[in-house]
Amino acid sequence: AKLPGKGYIPEFRAVAEEAKGMDTAARAWMWVLRLADDDPKQAWEVVELLLSEHMQSPALDELSGELRYASYTHGEARVIEALRSIVSESPHERVRAGALFTLGAVLLESDKAKNKEEGRDCFEAVIAEYGKLSYGSSSTYEAAATGYLYELDHLQIGMPAPDFQSIDENGVNWKLSDYKGKVVVVDFWGNW
Repeated sequence: AKLPGKGYIPEFRAVAEEAKGMDTAARAWMWVLRLADDDPKQAWEVVELLLSEHMQSPALDELSGELRYASYTHGEARVIEALRSIVSESPHERVRAGALFTLGAVLLESDKAKNKEEGRDCFEAVIAEYGKLSYGSSSTYEAAATGYLYELDHLQIGMPAPDFQSIDENGVNWKLSDYKGKVVVVDFWGNW
């Protein structure tokens, strides 16, 4: 009924050891990684094991997603290095696409200007090399990467906000440009 708990870590480790060298082992290690999220040392050991022993596995397509926000616990440099390894060494197009996309996102969140430039390069490469591959359940890598590039080019602090129009709570049409020169707070939200 729900995801397995931390009590399953030994069982997933046992499956990984028994299936050593197979995709089943890589998938079992991915479960150890997910379940060990509150133990950064154990989690990073699993990442290193996946990179060293399972780089040829298509199961590594899941690792990029797990690394997306790992900079906060494992350090930006480690995560960037791991993603670069996947991009350069995986024989699987989908694995490389996910790693390059995630690398771009991690680099864009960096405080370093050099990393932001490389992040842009990553997204441009994603569009050029993997754009037609599906991303998620209803998109492509091209559409997802284009969104990041749009944000980079048009939605940064100090840039004028792009104009748009909407309808307020009273059914009245309005455009953002109607309020030019005034302080405006726009609250976008969703319920998933």
